[in-house]
Amino acid sequence: MAKFNLPFANAGVHRYPTPEEQAAGLPCGPADRKLFNGLFNRLETELGNTIAHSGQVASDDDMSQLTRAIRRGSWSYGVAGGTANALTVELTPKLEAYTEGLVVRIVAGGTNDGPVTLDAGPGVVPIRRIGSTVLRAGDLLAGYPITLVYFQGAFWLSATPAAANGISVFTSSGTFTVPDGVFVIKRVRGWGSGGGGGGSYGANSGGSGGAGGSYGEKISIAVSPGQVIPITVGAPAIGGLNGNPPQNGSNGNASSFGSYLTVPGGGGGYQGNQGIQVSGAGIPGGSPMGADFGLQGTGGGFAMTITPGACTAGGTGGISLMGGGCIPPLNLGGASGGAPGHNGVFPGGGANGGAWGGWGGTSAGGLIIVEY
Repeated sequence: MAKFNLPFANAGVHRYPTPEEQAAGLPCGPADRKLFNGLFNRLETELGNTIAHSGQVASDDDMSQLTRAIRRGSWSYGVAGGTANALTVELTPKLEAYTEGLVVRIVAGGTNDGPVTLDAGPGVVPIRRIGSTVLRAGDLLAGYPITLVYFQGAFWLSATPAAANGISVFTSSGTFTVPDGVFVIKRVRGWGSGGGGGGSYGANSGGSGGAGGSYGEKISIAVSPGQVIPITVGAPAIGGLNGNPPQNGSNGNASSFGSYLTVPGGGGGYQGNQGIQVSGAGIPGGSPMGADFGLQGTGGGFAMTITPGACTAGGTGGISLMGGGCIPPLNLGGASGGAPGHNGVFPGGGANGGAWGGWGGTSAGGLIIVEY
């Protein structure tokens, strides 16, 4: 392959064609050299730059280098800089303007947690999903390539990542191992356990209900395949005994998903002794920590007198999202053994208080649901 160095059109020695060149019909005057050298230098420079940018060393003996250079597409590929949501990339040669149909392939430097933009040289433009929507958390994964096509003022993902369909439900404590190919957990939902119901002693006595466990959601958690995350599921809270004196119900227990989300349990109900008056009812355990959305459980109910001196009901257990206390048991006329409090409704429901010497109910346990 001829090698030219600029300026070459007038650099050589001017001469007349030799007899052999003339006999062969190949004149070689100064004008001919300018035309010949100018034409082929331009072609070789363009092709040589393409071959070199593809990582190959130009060779006179290899006639497939241009094919391989086109196949590799190095001029439209780069590793993204910037941040996970504001990408930049430098292409060689420098991209001067965005044009319809322009294809750019990049390797994302981070996993996005919301809408994303890209500056490939001419300016910042949004990256969109098919359907004209902005990117969702986890559409771009750190260290993985994506192909973008410029169209109508934005770069479009040529393919939308497949939605993950996994779900894991935990009713007891354990661990969650992030599956292969999962870099973002879509949502974690958690319930703390409810509070136990208060115990009771004596006629017309009733314990108050335990509070419902709190509820919380955490959305879009960046993780890595193989990562092991500890899970705590709040155990049910025991109700107060019906001795003399009776006991308060136990407080509910928190549920958690690693350090990302912690959801408190509900407070235990109070005992009722020799009368329906108790010192209080189960109180909510507090707001979830780390949650994007959360609700406290409702407080427990006080004991009730339906007919004074004849019929007393323990306090109703508090409500957690989807779980709550039952209708309180009644003890008509002080029947032998009293009326134990009903257990809380899963997940996270507070337990009812006991009546007329009945013990408090056991609350419902917590729950963790992981969607990825």
